[in-house]
Amino acid sequence: TFMTETRNAKDLWQNIAFVWSILRSPIRPDPEDVRIVRGAIDRWLGERGRHRVTAAVLGVTPELCHVDLPAGSRVLAIDKSPLMISVVWPGPLRASDAVLVAEWTAMPVARSSVDLFLGDGCPAFFTPPDRLVAFFSEVRRHINATGRFIVRAFTQFDEPETVVKIVEDVESGHVRSFDVLKWRLLLAHQRSPEEGALLSDAWRTFRDAWPRPYELGDRHGWTHAQIDTIEQWGAAHDRAWFETRAGFEDALLRA
Repeated sequence: TFMTETRNAKDLWQNIAFVWSILRSPIRPDPEDVRIVRGAIDRWLGERGRHRVTAAVLGVTPELCHVDLPAGSRVLAIDKSPLMISVVWPGPLRASDAVLVAEWTAMPVARSSVDLFLGDGCPAFFTPPDRLVAFFSEVRRHINATGRFIVRAFTQFDEPETVVKIVEDVESGHVRSFDVLKWRLLLAHQRSPEEGALLSDAWRTFRDAWPRPYELGDRHGWTHAQIDTIEQWGAAHDRAWFETRAGFEDALLRA
């Protein structure tokens, strides 16, 4: 998944779909994220009983679409982008698995019919607070009384960090991946969750700090293809929204 609402969704999702295989944490879940999700599912199954589950994945994240579930379970992946589905969806793990082309605020599933919702980064598609509340309300509409919603959400720091600090960390080797750098630059450019951060602002700061980006990649073991993923942001009108933890909790209560 990608944290943006776009004026040119076709081009944005085409770019994401075709670079998906080289994206890393935090944009994609890493093994520790998957372990946490599996642990949460296991605890929930221990409470409700380990019988079959109807699960809905918000997006086509392969690590979630192929999560282990009891025999007889079904997983529906829901994504608005046919290209993301054709390129990224891993296909059915179980015979009854399927994928639906739909918006997450208008999901074509029956009310209270979903036992388990899984999502990775998806709340950041929605401008807080109103559209975020609308998204959570849609999930609440379709989840049943004993269901569980497990989502990885990105939150803004209590004290947003500065670009100077980010550059210092990169130069001292304290940034573990290029995708971490991209996310930290976005967070540094967000003045409020309601305003979000322009991808093009993060790209401009990156190019100002490192006018020879491939040399940066060579020093840190980041491939040229990975460096190129931020170049897609240069002409983008898209924003990412990072809510605070308190903001997420408030939106869930209002949903």
